[in-house]
Amino acid sequence: MLIDLKDAPEKSKRIFAQILDIFEEQSISPTPLNYYVWYNYIKGDNPKFRQEMDSALNDPFGYNDRLGKRLYEAYLRKHLTTANYFLLAKMHDNFRKIRRNS
Repeated sequence: MLIDLKDAPEKSKRIFAQILDIFEEQSISPTPLNYYVWYNYIKGDNPKFRQEMDSALNDPFGYNDRLGKRLYEAYLRKHLTTANYFLLAKMHDNFRKIRRNS
């Protein structure tokens, strides 16, 4: 499981803050799938995934939803549990609330 439900709250908050900044800076759609991809990228526990993501981010086209879907299918799908999906959906709702209030 790449999103560990036992991640320390401080660590999860740091990752979430980074995701918020990146999504704003790069106009990334705040979808549960994108959260999952970026959470795993920032966490850095999957070297092959991280290497491919680094290559994509250095490309002039950068990150987009299509790339996120492809990376998810190739590296992350087998690790997504139902609990993690609902956690990501909750993050998505929180992100929308934060954006509305700012």
